[in-house]
Amino acid sequence: MRHRGWIIGSGLLWLVGGVFLLHKGVSLVGSSWLLFLGVALGFIKGRMVFAKTVQRIVKRIRSLSLPIRISQVYPPVYLAVIGVMVLFGVGLRFVPEQVRGVIDVAVGSALIQGAILYFRAAREQVLSHL
Repeated sequence: MRHRGWIIGSGLLWLVGGVFLLHKGVSLVGSSWLLFLGVALGFIKGRMVFAKTVQRIVKRIRSLSLPIRISQVYPPVYLAVIGVMVLFGVGLRFVPEQVRGVIDVAVGSALIQGAILYFRAAREQVLSHL
C-alpha cells in the first residue's frame, strides 16, 4: 500500500474507534449538559493532543520508503499506548455510567476529529502531486 493508503487507513481506524466510543458514550450520558461537556473536552483533546499525534504519524508515514510494512507505520510504543488506553477503558466499568459516558464521548469525538485530520492529510498529499 502507498503512503496515501496508509494515511487513509489510519484515519479509518480512528474514525471507527471514535464512532464506537461516541455511540457508547451518548447512550450512557443521559443529560445534554454532560453530552456537551464530553464534546467540549473531546474538542480540546483533539486540538491539543491528537492533532500533534496525527501530524507525527503522517510525517512518519510520508518518510517511509515503499513497500511500507505495518510495523513501520505503527511502532511498538504506539501499539503499547493503544493497549494502555484499552485497559483504561476496561477499567472504566467500575466508574459511574454518566462519568464513563462523558469520557467515552470526549475520547470518541476527539478520535473523530483526528480521523478528519488524517483524511485532510491524505487529500493534501493528492493535491501536492497535481
